[in-house]
Amino acid sequence: YFQQITFTDENIGYGHWTTNNGQTQNIFKTIDGGKTWELVYQKHFNYYNIIVSMDIYNNDTILFISSNKELYKTNNSFK
Repeated sequence: YFQQITFTDENIGYGHWTTNNGQTQNIFKTIDGGKTWELVYQKHFNYYNIIVSMDIYNNDTILFISSNKELYKTNNSFK
């Protein structure tokens, strides 16, 4: 179940889901308005670290802030 969903337009969106007691962060992407979702990023932590904010500023900049006050920045292809 997604904890956050953000769309950049009517088709492209991102969803965040935390698993493994807050130690695994999963980011999914849709390009068909939410009909199907693909896992595009997964990160494992050795400690509890929930993404508390997911903000998309444009199609090239996505910012994440975690519960441990860590800031992550990526582009929409998660490279």
